[in-house]
Amino acid sequence: MHICGKWRSKPDPILFAHAAHAFGARPCETCFIDDSPANLAAARALGMAAVWCRGYRNDKPATAAHPWADLVVDNLDALAAELGRRPRGRAG
Repeated sequence: MHICGKWRSKPDPILFAHAAHAFGARPCETCFIDDSPANLAAARALGMAAVWCRGYRNDKPATAAHPWADLVVDNLDALAAELGRRPRGRAG
């Protein structure tokens, strides 16, 4: 995306902050879902909740601790199931 006079791509934090702002939210009010630890770490550094959707990058068990993710799921169906178990309005 072309933001602030420059082409930006993931994991540029300005891109993530701009995306949150485009939806009328602050980064701390958003959730970033990705399969890249580098992208998740950048989003989390901005205060976004970070969900690692492992997909094919499943070399570690989903139960392992990952400093770049607040939640680890194998796919988007698993994310939907996890969100269905959580009270509304709570990220963690």
